[in-house]
Amino acid sequence: MEASGRKEGGGQSLAVELKGVALEEYFSYLPDVPSDMRLEQGWADLQVELSFSPARQGGPLDVSLSGQVELRNLDLRRGKAPAAGLQQGHIEFQARPLRKEAVLTQVNVTHTCAVD
Repeated sequence: MEASGRKEGGGQSLAVELKGVALEEYFSYLPDVPSDMRLEQGWADLQVELSFSPARQGGPLDVSLSGQVELRNLDLRRGKAPAAGLQQGHIEFQARPLRKEAVLTQVNVTHTCAVD
């Protein structure tokens, strides 16, 4: 994990880079996932920047989140049977959580497979 921070124009930002995150450890935290679904394996590399800008003329604090996620070797199972898989994926995003705004600016998928 790498992290760095900076101050610019009255605001502050924090950049974080995580490599080789084992996603199966976090799958159970997702809401509304059927109880028989599980992520057998999956890995992610993340580069995320969190920025805080001061409120202007009585307005709210502006918080933005942007970055990219590289996904690889996702194996989703329903019970013991394969449900879906992803060999490699790339997602770029921007979000303003306090405004409830989020945009996927780029999504690339190299290979997927799905089984009934």
